[in-house]
Amino acid sequence: GQERIHSSGVREINRLDNEGMAFHVKVREGYLKLAKTYPQRIALIDASQSMEAVFEEVKETIDDLIENWG
Repeated sequence: GQERIHSSGVREINRLDNEGMAFHVKVREGYLKLAKTYPQRIALIDASQSMEAVFEEVKETIDDLIENWG
């Protein structure tokens, strides 16, 4: 992800983009822990898929949440 961000030139680089890999690993581990603790509130989406597949997974997740609301 870092390489893509720095080489694409699509958007401005921010201070979080300039943090080292250890920082990003720590942040990811924190989110994974939250997702495990609160699975009803946090969905994990595999963003390594194609954009279309990510969209479908997000859509299905939202549809499931709406269907089971309440």
